[in-house]
Amino acid sequence: MKGLGFFKENKLFIAIIIAGFTIGGFIYSAAKSIRPESGTETFLSEGSAGAQLANSQSSSWEASTSQEQSGSALIVREEGSSSAAAQGGSCVSYTDAGNFVGENKCVFGKVDNVYMSSGGTTFLDFCPDYKTCPFSAVIFKPDSFNFTDLKQYQGKTIEITGLVKTYQGRPEIILKDASQIKIK
Repeated sequence: MKGLGFFKENKLFIAIIIAGFTIGGFIYSAAKSIRPESGTETFLSEGSAGAQLANSQSSSWEASTSQEQSGSALIVREEGSSSAAAQGGSCVSYTDAGNFVGENKCVFGKVDNVYMSSGGTTFLDFCPDYKTCPFSAVIFKPDSFNFTDLKQYQGKTIEITGLVKTYQGRPEIILKDASQIKIK
């Protein structure tokens, strides 16, 4: 029984390793069982009763998922979803976009002008004077290859989806992919 000396001397270490594998297996199984079946967004938050689970509808599901940490809530969200349902309800007018800063939202409006700066940044402006317009959509040069013929949107009513942010006090959505724009 000479070989058992290692196990007797390291009982605690071995117990910790086994517990880690066991807990990891439970976490993996639990995460697999809450995976959205039909393109849902899953919110897990810690509360006094433990983890709580709530789902909201969305329309598309891709094989890859992303996880975002927000305070004590873990949000598992599908990538590439551009439906209004996934954005928390129906589309809102570009004039109301400022009420949804920090939220993924669908915003609609008629594009007054498509403007490309000398640096290659493209702006979809919803007003004749962009300086006084309450909202714009922005496409940075590195993402511009994801779009074809941006001038096609000029004069058309479109829906765009994404995170509403502010830049110099004005709300905007930064567009990274053509799937975020839909002609109405």
